Amino acid sequence: MKKIFIAVDNEVGNNVKKYIHKECLNLGLEENRDYSFQEFSGKIFEADFLAEKSSKELNLFPSTHKSKDDKPNFTVHPTGVIGQKMFGGKDNTLNYSSGYFLRRAFEILEEENNTNIGTTLEATHHGPSDFHGPVLFVEIGATKKEWEDQENLKIIARTISRLIGVKEEAHESALAFGGGHYCEKFLPLLKDKINFCHFIPGFKIKEALEILPEIISKCTVKPTKAFIDWENCSKKQELIEKLKNAGIESIRC
Repeated sequence: MKKIFIAVDNEVGNNVKKYIHKECLNLGLEENRDYSFQEFSGKIFEADFLAEKSSKELNLFPSTHKSKDDKPNFTVHPTGVIGQKMFGGKDNTLNYSSGYFLRRAFEILEEENNTNIGTTLEATHHGPSDFHGPVLFVEIGATKKEWEDQENLKIIARTISRLIGVKEEAHESALAFGGGHYCEKFLPLLKDKINFCHFIPGFKIKEALEILPEIISKCTVKPTKAFIDWENCSKKQELIEKLKNAGIESIRC
């Protein structure tokens, strides 16, 4: 059973639940209900205390998105902490991620987005990092204008509702290394059906090398390939060697 976590103190999370329920009714998902809601108070990225209530299949967090430049975006991303925690989670601990569900979440969000706002991916960041199954944040940002727009909330709701109806298929998975916080270099690969579990930005490579077994183990399907943003990734040879020792092929992109 999939689980939807509603942070009542989050402008998007608190206002989107009614739309998710309506969309699930429209999609006929209520007859054999395969999802449940879990409401909680507090910061949305500090939800590790709910780990025992998490789903082994998929955990979804509708959320606000914030950025330094306040650029509007719909985003999807997995969670976890590479290095020391800043916003929830535990130091050097990633949450499980399903490359299949992540890809489908992005595809559905892009299909449902009928606005002029962009759809993008973010690198793995913040908590929770201790759930028993994969976590995905589905977000709209980056200001109150976007958070309070009812059409934006309906897009988030339709995305999550459709994702609830998705059954995970057998698949190969991959990792991505390099680039910035936004995973622009890897978007074309995702659209070519590459199932990325985690995205490790270039500014976190040093820390990632120290916990590579943790990163690999937190993919629901062990990755067979790692794509490297060659121009925006340090310590490439060390990374390639460690990936090779783990049985993972490195691909320059």
